[in-house]
Amino acid sequence: MSSISESKIDKYTNLKNSARFNLYNHNQLTRVYPKGTRVDSTNYDPTMMWNCGVQMCALNYQTSDRSMQLNHGRFMDNGGCGYILKPPCTRLENFDPYNTNMLEGVRPVTVNLTIIAARHLPKIARGITSPFVEVEIIGACYDVQKFKTETQADNGLNPVYDTTIEFDVICPPMAYIRFAVYDEDMFGDPNFVAQAVFPFESLRMGYRSVPLKNAYNEDLELSSLLIYLDMFMDEDEDVYTNIHDLRNAMAQISTRIGQEASHISVPDEGKPSVNKMMMLDAEFREKQYQLQTLIEQRKAKKKTKTKTL
Repeated sequence: MSSISESKIDKYTNLKNSARFNLYNHNQLTRVYPKGTRVDSTNYDPTMMWNCGVQMCALNYQTSDRSMQLNHGRFMDNGGCGYILKPPCTRLENFDPYNTNMLEGVRPVTVNLTIIAARHLPKIARGITSPFVEVEIIGACYDVQKFKTETQADNGLNPVYDTTIEFDVICPPMAYIRFAVYDEDMFGDPNFVAQAVFPFESLRMGYRSVPLKNAYNEDLELSSLLIYLDMFMDEDEDVYTNIHDLRNAMAQISTRIGQEASHISVPDEGKPSVNKMMMLDAEFREKQYQLQTLIEQRKAKKKTKTKTL
């Protein structure tokens, strides 16, 4: 068995070496442990290690942070016995956790999630809770995304959100969903209230009550979220790839616009930078229009299919 420190694991899980490292873990056991400088017993994020086939991610169990919550959620599968199989796609020889073209046998899904309400949220201070809900998708780097509801002021008993979000998950077997409830204080800062993490493929559609836990993954009596979950698989899998590529292109263009903006105040570079920004802005708007068109076409296709059924 190989035992590797967190401080050295990055050179194996990076874009260049991740596929070879995953292949190595087909026949070898690997353990990753926190680096020695974590004197306060904090934890690293184990997600990328799991994506590369690492079997044992040692964490500081005495610390109730997000990483421990993810670990608890990951091992809820298989009856919570502590042993789970790696996703089938990761057991293929050509699997690459960074490459969406290496997901043999995996079907992407579109998720329509409505956060309807919450109830009996615990107080974290003497005042009344002003909660909001954050939904986070964790997994492969191309699936990571985060959404949140509006804050409901002074209502921890039965806040109503009725917020609907729609998102794509390209590799469901490697994904997890995390619900986190925060209290927004008088300064606008979030304070943790409750959470729940589930393997994505264990989710069931329809109206669901999500039992909430505290930071130590202990049940909070009566505390829950009421949600409605619907999933849709597009028969044309290229749609997901096209949407993903357009979003990536928009993010890259946005970064380039920011870089050009930093040159505007530099003498002799202002005019060229302004011209480049105008060109980049036009390109960004074009990609944005293409993305909106693609999403609208998919929604129309979904409605047509629903009516037919």
